[in-house]
Amino acid sequence: MQGQFVQIPCGKCGTTVWISPAAGVGYCPSCHTPNNLPPGATQAGPPMGPPGMGAPGFGAPMGGMPPGVAQQAPPGMVGQAAPQFEAPGGGSVLGKVLPALGGGLLMAALGIGWAVFKWKFQPGKVSVTSYGMQADKADPDKMLAAATTLATKWRGDARLMKINVLGLRPDGLVDIKAKNAVIEFYSPTGVKRATAKLREDSIKKFNFVNGDQILYKDKWGATNLWTDPLPALPTPGCSLKTLATTKLKDKGLSGDKTAHVQADGEKKLPSWIVNFEGKTMYFDFNDCHELK
Repeated sequence: MQGQFVQIPCGKCGTTVWISPAAGVGYCPSCHTPNNLPPGATQAGPPMGPPGMGAPGFGAPMGGMPPGVAQQAPPGMVGQAAPQFEAPGGGSVLGKVLPALGGGLLMAALGIGWAVFKWKFQPGKVSVTSYGMQADKADPDKMLAAATTLATKWRGDARLMKINVLGLRPDGLVDIKAKNAVIEFYSPTGVKRATAKLREDSIKKFNFVNGDQILYKDKWGATNLWTDPLPALPTPGCSLKTLATTKLKDKGLSGDKTAHVQADGEKKLPSWIVNFEGKTMYFDFNDCHELK
């Protein structure tokens, strides 16, 4: 009889109870009363297989599920989705938390990006590398060219007025990490305006300083009304590199020594004014010859 069942009426309510001969007992599906298999009941009727799944009126036989019958899921679980947690006001918690976290991370990233952008691209500040120079060996000719480009963007009528290089080396280059240089321009129309208020930002100074930067955010204005003839410096025919490697070399500029060189358009005769080892010397702005 292995794998077959015998059906008998429940001794209490009469409902059919299926009993496995191996177990010898079965529970009534209606009143749950245990019913023992009577002696000789295995011959009471023809052997039968287990009741079909979902058949009305039949309880599962004691002693485990019969072979070939799959165990059912607990009531209410078959076909259900995983439980969802609802947030106040409706909607799932994850559906609200994840967008909030994503928005916060996005705002943080945007904030950092904007801070970097303002630091790197703030008005009145550029890097010398963007003009093809190295901070520790900047070429004065390139410094003048960069300042001229920036000055004409500042004012279309910008005019060169002063050059001031604190540390000209024997090779004619400048280490702006060690000493700065300032190149100054002015606006002829700006310095002629009627009031000091209107003359604000009529002078612009380009300061090569702080390692590798050109700073020019500060505003300078003519205190008094300027009149003709206005100062002006022509583009020097005698470059600072030429001056350093020829005339100043003859004056003892060598090794780690540096010279302070400047030019002032307010002077009647534009020239290079050199301060070196306690001496002041003058050199022609066009051909570098020494002026006595």
